Amino acid sequence: MHPSTEDLLSVRDGEPLDAVTSNVIAEDATLEREIERMRQVRHALGQLPELSPEDDMWQRIEAVEHETRPRSSYRRLAAGAGIAAAVAALAIFVISSPSCSLICTSASARAAAK
Repeated sequence: MHPSTEDLLSVRDGEPLDAVTSNVIAEDATLEREIERMRQVRHALGQLPELSPEDDMWQRIEAVEHETRPRSSYRRLAAGAGIAAAVAALAIFVISSPSCSLICTSASARAAAK
């Protein structure tokens, strides 16, 4: 059985483990060194200064996002063209279908009869 990273982190943090896992870790010098390395990393991370964003950071992010955003008129044009193409395709499909020829023929005959 080889202890998982979670097991090693539990030992590092002083949390209880089952006896088998504890014995495996205690008998393996490599695992003990790894736990010590994890303690050093945690300590080093704890020594890092607290960083907070500058007051105008969100405004700068929004400005950059706004500058790189695609123009809305292009989106409207593309959406309009897509809708027009879909309507045209639907019209062609309906007109070319066999059932339309019967309807269109009877409608033409009624119009001619009037």
